[in-house]
Amino acid sequence: DISPFHKFTISNGLRVVNFSLERPAFYLVRRGTVSESLDRGLREQALDLGVNIHFSEIIPKKDADIIATGPNPKKIFVVAKGISFQTKMEDLVAIFLGDKVAYKGYSYLLVADGHGCMCTVIFDKFEKIDSYLRKTKKIFSEIADLDVKKPRKIAGVGSFSVNAVLEKEGRLYVGEAAGLQDLLWGFGIKKALISGYLAAKSLIEKKDYQKIARDYFKDKLKASLVNRFLWEYFGFHDYSFILNVLENADDPLEFLFSFHNFNFLQRMLYPLASYHVKKN
Repeated sequence: DISPFHKFTISNGLRVVNFSLERPAFYLVRRGTVSESLDRGLREQALDLGVNIHFSEIIPKKDADIIATGPNPKKIFVVAKGISFQTKMEDLVAIFLGDKVAYKGYSYLLVADGHGCMCTVIFDKFEKIDSYLRKTKKIFSEIADLDVKKPRKIAGVGSFSVNAVLEKEGRLYVGEAAGLQDLLWGFGIKKALISGYLAAKSLIEKKDYQKIARDYFKDKLKASLVNRFLWEYFGFHDYSFILNVLENADDPLEFLFSFHNFNFLQRMLYPLASYHVKKN
């Protein structure tokens, strides 16, 4: 199941900006083992195609054609922690920006069809994640009338590399195992699905996966790196500048999309942004 959202709220603690758009700003996708989740949907498609899935079995890496094992623990750049829960709240999306609540990142409260998720996502000071989560819960309890039932702890990490390792010793790397993730927000589902598709297609058609995937992802990864640089240098801790830009944009979605396409400004800033990332 997917839930399209046309409305969302962003706050930095000093002001609240409400967005209402004609087309969906984004879609919420359910994950996990429930029947309507993305994971179950992909599993059913695979089984329908005759794929054999072996759970609780480990094969030696040398015997694998495709490596899809998730984030590289040596290249962790983002940590997320929070809760998922059942609720009677109305559907909503609320985002909070502020380094005192989510260092260099953001916190969010998502509610759709009786299910909710509240998390903090940070890009540094990982050892303070529990403190940031407590502050996140306090902030959202002040913003919304929270109704949390059957809370379940959730957490995750992200791995990024602008020079993605797409092939090594004859094995094809996809998703976060290759370093394919968004450095600005920490999103990675779309990149995982596309890289997995390209890897399988390359094996079947005997094509050069490394070239195909690099051509597809290289500008997106560079744009992501510049976006992270801009976020950290123009956020000024309360992110008022970013809120002003989004609020005054004629089309906030078009404005945001342009920053995922390695536009002219990003090409100019890339050398500086690359130096900043390597330095840190």
